[in-house]
Amino acid sequence: MSVFVDRDREMRLIEDSFQILLDKNRLLRNPILEFYGVSGIGKTLLLEQIKERCRVTHLPCIWIDLTEKKEVFQLEVVTQVKKYLQQENLQLEQSAVSATKVLLQQGPVVMLFDAIDEASSEQVLEIEELLGNLINDEQLFVVLASKTMVELKRERSVARKLKWHLLEALDRNSCEEYLDKLGQSQDTPAKQIEPDVRALIFTWTRGYPLAMNIMIEAINAGHDPRTETGKDQILNILKERVIDQEILKDAVGALKDICYTALRLFSVPRCSNLIIMEELIKKFAPKLQRESSLAYFSLPKELHETTHIFSWNRERFGFAVETPVRHLFLLLYSLGQPQEYNEVHNFLAQLNQQLANEAAGQDRVRYTREYLYHLASNPDLVNQSQQIMEVIAAMLKEQPVLLQSFFEDFAQDQELKEALGPYLAMVEQAIEQRAAQIKKDMLEG
Repeated sequence: MSVFVDRDREMRLIEDSFQILLDKNRLLRNPILEFYGVSGIGKTLLLEQIKERCRVTHLPCIWIDLTEKKEVFQLEVVTQVKKYLQQENLQLEQSAVSATKVLLQQGPVVMLFDAIDEASSEQVLEIEELLGNLINDEQLFVVLASKTMVELKRERSVARKLKWHLLEALDRNSCEEYLDKLGQSQDTPAKQIEPDVRALIFTWTRGYPLAMNIMIEAINAGHDPRTETGKDQILNILKERVIDQEILKDAVGALKDICYTALRLFSVPRCSNLIIMEELIKKFAPKLQRESSLAYFSLPKELHETTHIFSWNRERFGFAVETPVRHLFLLLYSLGQPQEYNEVHNFLAQLNQQLANEAAGQDRVRYTREYLYHLASNPDLVNQSQQIMEVIAAMLKEQPVLLQSFFEDFAQDQELKEALGPYLAMVEQAIEQRAAQIKKDMLEG
């Protein structure tokens, strides 16, 4: 039931690459692209669009799916190359490198590697060596797809020409386009999705394609998210099909419950350090408690190696659950156990307040934003408006050099603005007034 909607940024990049590849007077600056993102985000669909582009432009396209061919991918390269060559031009014993070079003599070639993260470290090295022997040919264009960023850095020639692109969830407009196309493909009017249900699909899935597909299937099967029974049924289906069967598919036995509990809990903070992870487990998942604080050092790696969704976030300066899956965990937590969910937000607000009071400089700004986020995310908080404005008032007393960073970060923090909801206007007004005062003081000084 998957429908492809234009991912403008990615498709512009692909189209530009094809235009350069077909122009003999131009060279590709990044002849290797890697699109990465969580399972079900649309990587394979994007590769299929590239394959179709190859068909339209009559370019040879070598597609290697490493979930199926990882043990014999070099043989698969030779087999596919043979389809584009006359039989006498290629001997069966030729290597993937020599076979591809023969094909490149005829013109541009596109190579697609899907699910490169499924390959072992030895197989990834083989892929690097293959590309290292081919990439200096100006007529080769390579696209990789993986759940996590795979760094090909052993072959210097490959590393220099590789560029990564994170595939994110669809925005609201793309979701509407997706639902329109899906509606056009349905045979009966009964399958058309009503406007208020469309809004719920986006609110629940936040544009995560896999979750959207599964939720639409559930709705078409008769489960109505506007009713309590339908809501519970759809939540159970999303948990089973997306979380259990896809995200946690490599977690076996008791490990599945451990990963689910930990990742759901770690989805509430927007980023976590070891202190936050340890405190959350002690308070809300004591069965997962470890023997010492040092024992938590290995926890992020263990979770990421099993699920591919929990890693260091450079923008947040902490470990974070990948955004599309995080939103789904938050949905399951907030609707399934709303009281505990709000308690976690309250606990994290207090913890970030403490960390902000103990920190200085940029760390203080960062913890204050998270303190504000958790205050705003707890609808059960008494005097919520007052507490939020007290945090803002205290922050705005900081030195102008520190406030400049706070102003810039706040302006780009859409999730925090959404959490503030009805209080956003008051917060923005206070920030604007303080910014204007700082500007005035600078002019007068």
